Amino acid sequence: MANRNQLVPSSTATPFFCRNPTMPTYQIGRSFISRILSLSVGMGVAACSSSTEPDGPQIVSFSAQAAAGTVPSSLRLTDQGVVIRGTVETPCSAYRLLPRLNAQSGRVNVTLRGESTAEICTAVIARFEYTAVIRGIQGGPQRLTVRHEIGSWAPVVVLDTTVVVP
Repeated sequence: MANRNQLVPSSTATPFFCRNPTMPTYQIGRSFISRILSLSVGMGVAACSSSTEPDGPQIVSFSAQAAAGTVPSSLRLTDQGVVIRGTVETPCSAYRLLPRLNAQSGRVNVTLRGESTAEICTAVIARFEYTAVIRGIQGGPQRLTVRHEIGSWAPVVVLDTTVVVP
């Protein structure tokens, strides 16, 4: 039985500020509540960061901004990892873009989901240029696929290629 002053591993407790599903989460005894409340939000966010990189591939950065034109989907190998660039269209500008990565032996699938952030979406097509950086891909030939899943639109594969990771 855990002491009230200990952190107890838990699979059900997920802090609202921690968005890394691979990090362990903890239930905190009541005696820690006052201590935790005195911590700044910045310290809480820092607690979600790992000092060592987890095993396996992960998206380490993602950015998207409004774009006037289109950028062909592409990838390149850099010192920072595999960099994927492209343009995605959404039914309107009130969309949140969420990248997801699924890797299995010899295959890396990146899915860019678009979710509406508004109850009513004006019928204006919006474009976003995005960049994603992936690290931790196993060396050797890998089949890399990028797929867009935007709202109720049909999913579209925008990149399907083999890359040789050093």
